Amino acid sequence: MSASLLLRRNFANETLEVQLLWIQSLSGDGALIRPHLSVDYSTEWQFVLYADFFSGESADLFGQFDERDRIGIELTYSF
Repeated sequence: MSASLLLRRNFANETLEVQLLWIQSLSGDGALIRPHLSVDYSTEWQFVLYADFFSGESADLFGQFDERDRIGIELTYSF
């Protein structure tokens, strides 16, 4: 069982979005924290920067990824 919290805010006429997702395991001490930033340059182009930070014991759902945190970028073109 887990609980989640999502915080999201738009800026600059909704072309910039900042988001934070926190999922906490209620049966252990494991968690996932996912910050996310997206920028819409135009109606066609979007840039996204995100990260996943895991914590917990190795037997927990999130703890099995504890040393596999990641940071990523996306560039999307839609037509």
